[in-house]
Amino acid sequence: GALTAASFGRVAGANERLQVACIGCGIIAGHHLSHLKDAPDVEVAAMCDAYLPRAEQYVQRFNPKAKAYQDFRRVLDDKSIQAVFICT
Repeated sequence: GALTAASFGRVAGANERLQVACIGCGIIAGHHLSHLKDAPDVEVAAMCDAYLPRAEQYVQRFNPKAKAYQDFRRVLDDKSIQAVFICT
């Protein structure tokens, strides 16, 4: 399909990594993230959980550079996030 002018600016280049976030930091999230953390074209950029210490724990486990959130709306407001895993 054709690209619109708005979507053309969001096309990832060959050297860019997809910025993903995970909402919900439980067992299922750990399973998904364990596969993503070693993917060369993906960067886990944010974790979100209603219990903030768990989100912070997952940040340390999967990417210490990632952001930890308690409110999922902050994840959705973050324009650098390109994809979200909802694992609740």
